[in-house]
Amino acid sequence: MQNLVRFGRKMRMPSTLVIKHQLRMMTATDTLTEALQTAGHSKQELGTLVGSLIDRYGISFDRAHMLLDRMGVDRSHLKVA
Repeated sequence: MQNLVRFGRKMRMPSTLVIKHQLRMMTATDTLTEALQTAGHSKQELGTLVGSLIDRYGISFDRAHMLLDRMGVDRSHLKVA
């Protein structure tokens, strides 16, 4: 009989559908940040735009903060109605 040595616990992997969704979301985020950066908006305007995404489309604050971090905008510029 073979001696098998396993360390740690078995990790659960997300489904292929979840991975594809996350990749689509990352691509959309990168496209959005690139478009907003090339438009030449000020940091306050970018904060207002992300705030309108929260109001209109119901994105979470975590995603809004991620967008602001990727654009290099301080979180204090986030304007939510």
